[in-house]
Amino acid sequence: MPSPSTRIVETVARREGVAPHELVPELYQATDPDALDQLFRGRDHGIVTIRFHGYRVTLTADEKVTVEEIENEDGSEPAVA
Repeated sequence: MPSPSTRIVETVARREGVAPHELVPELYQATDPDALDQLFRGRDHGIVTIRFHGYRVTLTADEKVTVEEIENEDGSEPAVA
């Protein structure tokens, strides 16, 4: 089974229609991949959300990855009214 950080990269790459190594910026520019992997090691619960490559990416300990496009071009969160 791929590591959590690998799952994030592969999921976003699929969404973008590119190979994982083609994603720029790379994951380490958004978060520490080793720390992310360590966070989920040996756990059966938990959730993490990061911003990566213009998406809000949510990873759960049960290995689900959800990718939502961030609306604003500058990468900021959409305003909440």
